[in-house]
Amino acid sequence: MNTIKNTHKLTPLQTGTLPCGTGYRLVCLSAVHAAACAGLHAATIEGLAPDEKSYMLGKDRHYFAAHLHRPHGNTVIGVVSRNRLIAQAMIVHPDIHRPATGMVDMPPVNDPHSVSIMQAVSVHPRFRGKNLMEIMAREWVNHAAAHGRTDLLAEIHVDNRASWSTFLRAGLNLVSIGHDPSDGTIVYNAHEKTAAARAKSLTPTFNRYAGLPQAHCAPVDIDGQSRLMADGYAITGQTPDKQAFILTRLRAPGL
Repeated sequence: MNTIKNTHKLTPLQTGTLPCGTGYRLVCLSAVHAAACAGLHAATIEGLAPDEKSYMLGKDRHYFAAHLHRPHGNTVIGVVSRNRLIAQAMIVHPDIHRPATGMVDMPPVNDPHSVSIMQAVSVHPRFRGKNLMEIMAREWVNHAAAHGRTDLLAEIHVDNRASWSTFLRAGLNLVSIGHDPSDGTIVYNAHEKTAAARAKSLTPTFNRYAGLPQAHCAPVDIDGQSRLMADGYAITGQTPDKQAFILTRLRAPGL
């Protein structure tokens, strides 16, 4: 487990209690925590099942240190419990010098200065299933708003149900499907305006979409989802039994 030092000097973004009864602090980490970030990332990959390892790419201490030295709200949101780093999410804010978003098969949604991206989510194997990714995702939305980032983006492996469910609950929509040319991986591209995501996450119903055309599609039906997305639909939620996606037409076909 990654022991992390000097977190008492970090202002907590949120505090709470884990299901096991121990407390946690949500913080923005700094470059001095790069080794702990790399250690948690490696432990997370090691704990994945063989068919899940394609969900994540390895990142070393130097990668995290370089990221944490960047300005404009680039950070790593971490969950710390008993001085141990148990979960983290990298937040990337592109700019004119580093405009790339890393999204696959997705046209630019806006100027790079408007975009906030959540990626490289790591949760220690002992703490999976404890809602930590959702805690970090909701804080990411607030972090993006605080830094004037108007558009939220994330990329998720289509088989990673836990991750795309979390982004849907955080207020994002799955708007397109991409194919990574390096290994053929199929991914969902998630997007929403920051203000809209914050508004949706505060309401129990998605009445924002009332009256708009909707369709249902099985999660395994990638071709059907692609056809609907090309027709202006986006995945905006799941049916109560979680057996089908709810797709809502948010734009005219071809736009």
